[in-house]
Amino acid sequence: MKVITTSILTAALLFAGGSAALAARNFRDMTNDELAALKSTMKHEPDETREAFRTEWQKRVAAMTPGELDRLGIAAGNGRDTTATNDDTDCD
Repeated sequence: MKVITTSILTAALLFAGGSAALAARNFRDMTNDELAALKSTMKHEPDETREAFRTEWQKRVAAMTPGELDRLGIAAGNGRDTTATNDDTDCD
């Protein structure tokens, strides 16, 4: 299901203009699921877009419940994923 959702969202973004659509997008208006689906695509985005995404993602992850973290597949460790947009970021 996660792969299908990611594929659909990626296709929609490519259809809408790819990077230009992301650069103009306000990440605050997206759901946690939408942000999680975009996570692995950020390494191909300009620094400004990655930083905006990273800031919003870290804020969201810090506020997530343990159940939500588990549902989104965010690694345990200290319970918070702060490597949202490093070049080695993977969707899992």
